[in-house]
Amino acid sequence: MINKYDFTLSTPDTFKVFSAKDLIFLYWICPQVDKHLKLFNHYNEIVFTLKGMKTFHHNGNSWPLTDDTALFIKKTAYTTEKHEMVGWEVLSFFFQDAFLRQVYNEYRENLPLKNLPVPPKDMFIPIKVNETIRAFCYSIVPYFKQKVPPSESLLELKFKEIIFVILSEPENAGLLSLFTVLSISKKPPYGK
Repeated sequence: MINKYDFTLSTPDTFKVFSAKDLIFLYWICPQVDKHLKLFNHYNEIVFTLKGMKTFHHNGNSWPLTDDTALFIKKTAYTTEKHEMVGWEVLSFFFQDAFLRQVYNEYRENLPLKNLPVPPKDMFIPIKVNETIRAFCYSIVPYFKQKVPPSESLLELKFKEIIFVILSEPENAGLLSLFTVLSISKKPPYGK
């Protein structure tokens, strides 16, 4: 089983990575060779598919990711499945619970907090991708093609922005509910 966060940092020739403190932006065209790959992550991750397809498996459930789809993945172990003759170009954002708390508390006055559903207990939560989220993700890609990387302060601001725009989408109310609980409790409400 491969630690995705650590493996990403240890192979800079394969993955294009920007980091700010322990936050990571990752852009890559997936190098997966094996049909199935077992991974685990000690960070939360938002995965946004720019192009292609990959399927994630956890606890007997599957989440196919195709063009312009996104998924919030809690800290967990899972399997990815490569599809024959289909590549996968992706943006990923890695962060700890403490950063989620910070962003939530900083922007809570501007979030739609009324009538939230019960927080989802699944380790994988689909993200409704609206035009703002899509535009944000595509606007990040050019930074990976520059010779000079963006500053840490800009990267941290971009991290806050993606979390805020995701939580502002009404169809992502379950995720907002999860972050609300997480902002109050040090123990994450993860797992079934």
